[in-house]
Amino acid sequence: MARATGELAVTSVILVVIVALSPVVFVLIHRMTLTIQNYALGLSKKTKELRREKKRSDTLLYQMLPKSVALQLKLSKKVRRAASYSPALLKFTGRKILKIYTERQSLPLPSPSNSLSGGGTEEEA
Repeated sequence: MARATGELAVTSVILVVIVALSPVVFVLIHRMTLTIQNYALGLSKKTKELRREKKRSDTLLYQMLPKSVALQLKLSKKVRRAASYSPALLKFTGRKILKIYTERQSLPLPSPSNSLSGGGTEEEA
């Protein structure tokens, strides 16, 4: 009888401990779930921002270089000088790059008369 009473007491203590700790375990699990959900939402947002920035940088790269050269550079391949481009295309591309740069820097775009061709600036006149 004393043995049965001791086993009943041990069983009762274990049951009380389990009942007392259950809410704590549930709260911890709930907090961990919220943390994982917030992390996943933040990761999704950062992924969208990264895709948008990659698209923007690709657009800028395609504006600065011929598409075939840009694709080779993106694939980390060596770019051969097999293709030649006319001086008119190079001048147009250079002007376009300068325009993009000055727009981003909020600088005035130089006129063709005083650009890289050696023409004087307004201050020199």
